[in-house]
Amino acid sequence: AHFLSFIIHMVLTYHRSNVGQIPNEDQFRQAVRALDIPQGEYMFPWGDGPEALKSEAYLKKLNEGPVGLLTIMPNGPWPMAKSLTQWFVYLVLVNIFVAYVADLALTDTSDAMAIFRLTTTVAFSGYGLALIQN
Repeated sequence: AHFLSFIIHMVLTYHRSNVGQIPNEDQFRQAVRALDIPQGEYMFPWGDGPEALKSEAYLKKLNEGPVGLLTIMPNGPWPMAKSLTQWFVYLVLVNIFVAYVADLALTDTSDAMAIFRLTTTVAFSGYGLALIQN
């Protein structure tokens, strides 16, 4: 799974279209840097609770835009080794769940096609649907 994932990401460039460059990136970076936002994930505009999400002021901000999610990471080079290690751990965990479900659902007499259908369905759920909300 790890090798196949590498092929899909690095060789086939399948995921390169997942994100794009911000227009006027240098201006954006300068403005955000000046805010000194701590490392973390942020949503904007922010509505603090159900009542705030219904307020006229919040709805106005939504309509004016921009609306988005922002992840602030530490400065410096991308920690590729850490990212690849976390990705590998994720692959191992999904595969453990695939094996667990297969062990629960299948018997010693299950035919190859039943094994294939079950394991590919569970694996697809873990890999293919992981970030579908994005």
